[in-house]
Amino acid sequence: MKFKLFNIPVCLSFPLAAMLCIVLCVDTSMTAFCALINAVLHELGHIAVLKFYGCRIKSITLSLFDINIRKTECALSINSEIAVALSGAAANILCSLLFGVLYCFFGLYILRILSLSAVCLACFNLLPVDSLDGGCALMLFMMKRMDLNKASMILNIISALVLIPMAVCGIILLLVSKYNFTLLFTSCYLTGIILIKKKRITEMIK
Repeated sequence: MKFKLFNIPVCLSFPLAAMLCIVLCVDTSMTAFCALINAVLHELGHIAVLKFYGCRIKSITLSLFDINIRKTECALSINSEIAVALSGAAANILCSLLFGVLYCFFGLYILRILSLSAVCLACFNLLPVDSLDGGCALMLFMMKRMDLNKASMILNIISALVLIPMAVCGIILLLVSKYNFTLLFTSCYLTGIILIKKKRITEMIK
């Protein structure tokens, strides 16, 4: 599925489009709809900062395991790259505050869900895990002080220290609740993304 967002070509994979349609149809609490809006605002945060630094966005590709923002060649400092990495979460936090203020004035349920889902999305993306914005920012920060291989090894260790307890807690939550598999699914999903990323890097090196 292809369309344009602010004159930027966007390609949405069929599996992701199908999953979004199913989730949006099944969810009656509008939580999924609000999360989708905040996900779009998150990516717009990245795009806005890239444009601020003079980078032109060529295309955006969205799939189940990856979001790829292709940009023109532009020389960015490590600090600028860190700002780009954190801009999505920053946009979510700002939007969460805005939605929260509007909820205080108007008391609309959807504004409350938008505010809560925005801050949850920001916290999730700030986790120091490889493939997430927090992990990307941490990797860039470490590269200012050490070589790529050492920084990558440390990030792998930190990612494992986050994901393993998350998976264990997810299993416990599933056993106790008998139905809530969200945390376990999230940890498995992140692990899958990391493995796919490592495989792609290995294939590129070969």
